[in-house]
Amino acid sequence: GRGGWGHERSDVQRHDRLSSVRSMRFTALYPMHHPTYSDEIVDGGYVASFARTAEAAGFDALALTEHPAPSDEWLASGGHDAPDPFVALAYAAAVTTRLKLLTNLTVVPYRNPFMLAKTAAITHDYEIIEE
Repeated sequence: GRGGWGHERSDVQRHDRLSSVRSMRFTALYPMHHPTYSDEIVDGGYVASFARTAEAAGFDALALTEHPAPSDEWLASGGHDAPDPFVALAYAAAVTTRLKLLTNLTVVPYRNPFMLAKTAAITHDYEIIEE
């Protein structure tokens, strides 16, 4: 048979394999700012509003990127600044109930590895998942 090594694959096995396929999930990426700084982007109220809106729209997760010290050259060439992702994600966790929280990018060399591990673990613990 087609199951390999002489094993036949039954319809039940095929159905189990197909039923275990998960649906597609979507992540909202928090907006970044450039070329001008906007106080709105780092305001807790804006973070809360964005997180609540993403959750209400059906997104499964919220992601933030990190650019801890963007140079003027980086910004002038189209790069962007970003709020600290762990601070913003902790804030988002406080105002949502099911969003997964993740960083799109974490620049590890800029952070103490022990503090990064602790911060990531605590931020994960702030997630309130209702399933």
